[in-house]
Amino acid sequence: MFSIRLKSNAFFDFKGIPDRRSGGNDTSNEKGESRVLWDGDWIDGGFKLSTLLSPPSKRVLMEALESDTKFLTQANTMDYSLLIGIGKDSNQIRVGIIDFIGPYTMLKMVETKGKTALRGNATVIPPENYAQRFCAGIDQYFYDVPSYWTIALDV
Repeated sequence: MFSIRLKSNAFFDFKGIPDRRSGGNDTSNEKGESRVLWDGDWIDGGFKLSTLLSPPSKRVLMEALESDTKFLTQANTMDYSLLIGIGKDSNQIRVGIIDFIGPYTMLKMVETKGKTALRGNATVIPPENYAQRFCAGIDQYFYDVPSYWTIALDV
């Protein structure tokens, strides 16, 4: 998935659910290996504030996600994630859509109804809603910050 040359100090698995946490903010396990963190860990761990994108970079990211999720929605697919790798010695991030991508079947529909009845919300939702939540969540996880070269607007 990622370039062999990218030495990541952190990996994140995003589903667009800010309350989703892995149970800790440590980016490595007791063996020193990178471990995968979730949406809430990104926000709580300060990665959201320290991973700033230029407006064109954020636009490219969001346009790619919207295009990919449109394709996945048309294929009646949901329950995917965005895997993010943050470069250890560089200012690079690598991204890719991953996971147990599957169709929204009758079984998934029953799971949605059951979880909604028991907990008031469900992570497994119809593809259109899933894509909407996914893109909206990820849009909130990155700040786009103007650079020196950004043209200021007259106010």
